[in-house]
Amino acid sequence: MPKMKKKTKTKNGNTVVQELKSTQFFADFEKWKDDHDEGISFILNHGIQSSKTAKRKVTMETIEGASRGHRDHLPKLMEVMDYDEFIGAKEIEYIKKYIKFIEAAKGTTADPAKVSFHDKIYNKDGKVVGKRKVWGHYATKTFVENSKGDHTEVPESYYTYNANELAQNPPHKAIYSEKSPRGLLPILQDALKELDDADLKFEITRVSNPKELYNLSEVRQFLESQLTPSFVKEGKINARAIATNLAGKKFGVSGEAEEAIVRRLSGFSEDEVAGDVEEFTVKISPTVVERAYLASKKKKVGGFYLHGKVLDKRPRRGGEPVAKSWLDILKRKGLKRRRGGSLMVHWLQMLVQYDLPLAIAQQLRDYADSASKGKKHELSKRLSWLDQHNQGAKIGEISKEIEELVRRYDASKSHVGVAPLNREDYTTITQPQIEQITRYAIHLIEQV
Repeated sequence: MPKMKKKTKTKNGNTVVQELKSTQFFADFEKWKDDHDEGISFILNHGIQSSKTAKRKVTMETIEGASRGHRDHLPKLMEVMDYDEFIGAKEIEYIKKYIKFIEAAKGTTADPAKVSFHDKIYNKDGKVVGKRKVWGHYATKTFVENSKGDHTEVPESYYTYNANELAQNPPHKAIYSEKSPRGLLPILQDALKELDDADLKFEITRVSNPKELYNLSEVRQFLESQLTPSFVKEGKINARAIATNLAGKKFGVSGEAEEAIVRRLSGFSEDEVAGDVEEFTVKISPTVVERAYLASKKKKVGGFYLHGKVLDKRPRRGGEPVAKSWLDILKRKGLKRRRGGSLMVHWLQMLVQYDLPLAIAQQLRDYADSASKGKKHELSKRLSWLDQHNQGAKIGEISKEIEELVRRYDASKSHVGVAPLNREDYTTITQPQIEQITRYAIHLIEQV
């Protein structure tokens, strides 16, 4: 099995884990090094200045900025392929440059296939009558047959007398072979493909601009789901509880724009860490959670204006909060037991809690209270279940639909019904309208 490359890096308190799930090229490269131990030495020294001479062994062309052939690239590649190193955009760009060099070097003096020697030509009496150039390897059949030393003839494919052919000697095949054992070039080409599949997991603990979290769709949806009476009491947000819930969630991204935001929040650029954002977590303090809510368009929960240690969306007069909550009004008007009357039914209170204007609820009160005890219990049970399971948004949608129905009655045309400028400024609705709206409210709850 190929070795898994997994690396964790921390920067300014934020952490990223890079996982390369498809790491066959790492395994292939490790095998390539083991199989070509001696060949690598030849590749590194081919064509560069010899320690025994004052000049290069052969004249080498400068290919793609590499005046010393593979020696200008291969040592760096060894570092890139180290399992303790991160793969970033810079490393990927380096691999691309090396591939470009290898492709351009094929058939030039930088290619081991073009290492040249001179093979002696013998007549039938064994006398040297000339010489000819041979490329790829010196141990030709002619050389071995006429050599006094102990030499072994190499396969004929290792050398060629044709300048237009490429000898298939081991160093050349170590670089270019597409068959098993595969050469360095196809291994690096696979590397580029597989590096695109790198998965990144971020843990964000420090955020310079908390409001930017709202630009991440999954985080925004989660934070909005927490704005319920379970975590917001009389407008005061329980940021500590929300921060705890947030820390236990894993989020994904939608598109390149959100990937860029995660990178910006974490502080890790593509140059440092290459790959795609698979998931991220947000583990921030309660204070930072409150600052994130500054980006929310929601001002109230259950009729209360949101506020906390650093978050305060209450209207002010002379620097002091002046907003009245629905509960303040309800305690003063709606919840007081009237002579011969009763408290507002629970399901109607729940709708008010999720932003149904109190003025509407008060006018629906009598008709809502006339329903059977069993029906009222059923409606309250449905809404309570939604509230307990952090589905307050659905209750809010019902409240909004009821309010929109009320607004359809145009007082300017019929002089009945309502056409309020202020959500708390609803005038009396006619009895048929009250009954219609209440039936509609009950229908919406029953459909949940």
